[in-house]
Amino acid sequence: MIHQARLLQILFLPKTSFGVNFNAAIYDRFTNAALADLGNAFQLLFEYAKWSDDNIISVFDETIGTPALWSPPNISALLLNCSPIITEKVLISKAINNRFSEIVCISHHLLVASIRATRSIKPASDCIWSFMEKLNPSDRVYLASQLLNSLKNALFDMVDMGVEPITEVEAALEAISQFTENILNLALVSLRENRLSSGPGIHEVNKDTISKEPEFSPAVEE
Repeated sequence: MIHQARLLQILFLPKTSFGVNFNAAIYDRFTNAALADLGNAFQLLFEYAKWSDDNIISVFDETIGTPALWSPPNISALLLNCSPIITEKVLISKAINNRFSEIVCISHHLLVASIRATRSIKPASDCIWSFMEKLNPSDRVYLASQLLNSLKNALFDMVDMGVEPITEVEAALEAISQFTENILNLALVSLRENRLSSGPGIHEVNKDTISKEPEFSPAVEE
């Protein structure tokens, strides 16, 4: 898969007078538009070349890891340009391998990249929630809370360092605001569904019958 990844880089990554701009891929940030062609190439290979899940994930990992691992904003911007199905499969592969810190990092930058591109987290959050639905409930809660903490801490860091331009801070703040709203909406929907299906309200339940929260176990449901 190394050769396929290298060919995709040569064909679709931005160039300098010295060749492929790996310096920007690793240490800087491409615009979403700069990665649009590469994202489209992954979509075409998956949809029409009928690459398997393992093939598309392997080539994706080789592409973002050669010659060194790309910066998180660039990885997320590329995923945003790929189809939601590919993004979800990449996240699932990391969950299967218990790489939850990477999932939080990628999801964080997906939300911010989505804000920059569309002023809405919807393109990214749809993929993230679809992925989270395949996790067990305790993992889902853990990841949502870690992602919110990651966004909050990044915002505090930017404010402390006086990051310019201010649009970076605005993007992070907007991502936190919209993601929090998503969580609250989902929580309210879940609460309504539970009330309809469970019968008596919480004030009618003996506290001794309330089960403990499940312990965190990083496993994906089959």
